[in-house]
Amino acid sequence: MKPHIPVYRPILRHALETAWIHRELWPIAAVAGLAGTGAVVNDVLNQAKLAAAIPTNGFSQAFGNLHVLGVYRDNLIFASPEQITLGTIVLLLTAVMVVIAIAACQQVMLRVVHGALKRKTHLSLQEIRHEFLHPRLFRFLTLDLFLKLMVINLMIATTVLVSSLNVGQIVSDAFFGVIFSAAALSLALTLNVIVMLALIGVARKDMSLGESLAYAWNLYRQHSWVCLEMSAVLFAVNFLISAAYDGTILALGVPAALGLLSALQMGSVVGYIGLLAVIALVVVTLTLAFAGFATTFTYAVWTALAEQLDKKTVTPRVIVHTKRFFEHLR
Repeated sequence: MKPHIPVYRPILRHALETAWIHRELWPIAAVAGLAGTGAVVNDVLNQAKLAAAIPTNGFSQAFGNLHVLGVYRDNLIFASPEQITLGTIVLLLTAVMVVIAIAACQQVMLRVVHGALKRKTHLSLQEIRHEFLHPRLFRFLTLDLFLKLMVINLMIATTVLVSSLNVGQIVSDAFFGVIFSAAALSLALTLNVIVMLALIGVARKDMSLGESLAYAWNLYRQHSWVCLEMSAVLFAVNFLISAAYDGTILALGVPAALGLLSALQMGSVVGYIGLLAVIALVVVTLTLAFAGFATTFTYAVWTALAEQLDKKTVTPRVIVHTKRFFEHLR
């Protein structure tokens, strides 16, 4: 039997160390994480959850958590045509600026994380600022938009189709629903991985859109099981990070609630407002820290994996463990 050569553990360990050492990247990574790329399984599940709410509740309720759009819709009733035009222009410009900022932070992260993996000293502000100037934003925006449109439409189509089937009483409908849903989820996972690899191709190799997609497809086609296994591992690690975040917020919430209750009992308005401000600052700081760490870790994993797959063929762990299982049976 050939000696076991670990593949994922060294990448994960190195990525965790990189994400912890380079804490200067966390604010940028937290913004880049809003693009929803890298944490493949998490992203698909979030989009599937959103799509599942649309046939039942409609678009307005499915996007009800976007408070800005809700306020804008409510104010349309009493607004004049000039105010509607101005408000729409401001809303669109704000959305465009936010999307550009997210793509710019993605570019910075994927550009600098490669170097961050190879050094234990902090990156300077000048090094980070320099990466904002590279003209790759259009390619990042196009790939992000392509991924979102493809996956959300796929999830909506799947949800609408499955919801129209009588899966509770007709066996053929249930069978077809399961098969179609599994195929849609597999395709969504594939698209997420391909776009992530394409973004790495754009960032690291300065590829065009066509070249990056071809590079990503060839890499995924040759190592599809490895990419899917890594996606599953990332899902597990990100779940643990999310659980740690929830636990931290919950642990801090108890003394915060007691402090607010004490301020109310003493009738101290200043103390109550001051404590609220401190709580809000702590929650925002923790959210940025956890989100930044998770995104830095995720991008470091995919960058290291792509670099390793470029150099050599990696045998999927499922094949290795299956062979070992049958060898033990002999």
